[in-house]
Amino acid sequence: MSLAYSFFSEALPALSLWERLLDRTVELHCLQDNDATIKVIENKWSAKLRHVLRTHKVNLGSLSEQIEEDNIHLDPVGTKEQA
Repeated sequence: MSLAYSFFSEALPALSLWERLLDRTVELHCLQDNDATIKVIENKWSAKLRHVLRTHKVNLGSLSEQIEEDNIHLDPVGTKEQA
């Protein structure tokens, strides 16, 4: 839930702003310390998380589609390395 919230409310608008200001494509690297989350996003869905759209209003498919863009990356990082 936190990945989707921060991605759609902060990361994508900031990416749009920077691309417009710099007039070029900007790379976005989302750091994620949860391997299960990365797997779900890469697979586009999870049977165990089918309730997420209904209860939390998070569409895993749309998150996966955005991560598949050439300039957007979901990178694994250790928990201790995160700020």
